[in-house]
Amino acid sequence: MPQLSLLAGVGAVGSAMARFFHPSKPIRDKWPHDEKRCLTGVLVTGETTRRIGKKEQSCYVVRIMEIDDSTQFFIVKKNFKVEQAPVTPFESEAPQPPTRPPIQAPAVNVAERSYARNVVSNIEGRMRVKTTEDIADLRHQGIEVDDNNEPPPESVPAQGEAAPLPGKGK
Repeated sequence: MPQLSLLAGVGAVGSAMARFFHPSKPIRDKWPHDEKRCLTGVLVTGETTRRIGKKEQSCYVVRIMEIDDSTQFFIVKKNFKVEQAPVTPFESEAPQPPTRPPIQAPAVNVAERSYARNVVSNIEGRMRVKTTEDIADLRHQGIEVDDNNEPPPESVPAQGEAAPLPGKGK
């Protein structure tokens, strides 16, 4: 995946809108009534996690050169644009090594897994034996069984008539 922006690290220089820096009071004191100001030449001195906007967010620790009272400011990483990359980027932003390839399934020996007979016919053959035994048992009990698998005479159309559709009445 192509890198869309420069990596940040200690010594990186970048810019962001003034309203995204925390604490905001020193910035508002220096530039009152200027909420759309873009601060440039901001120096990154570290990275941390801070509670901003009621949730923990990954932030850069920065120094704003125009405010020279050694105040540390924090800015959420996504709101900061790095314009000059550092010598060494943060570990969290360094390119990640490629992930391991997926585990390959073992090769299947088709000759060992093939059968000489169709499995479905094996199942049907067993079912026929059971059905034959059931029919013999029913006949032994005196019950008449029609096992010829032919349609009943009333369902067979007369010669020249169309066959009725399944599910439809006569």
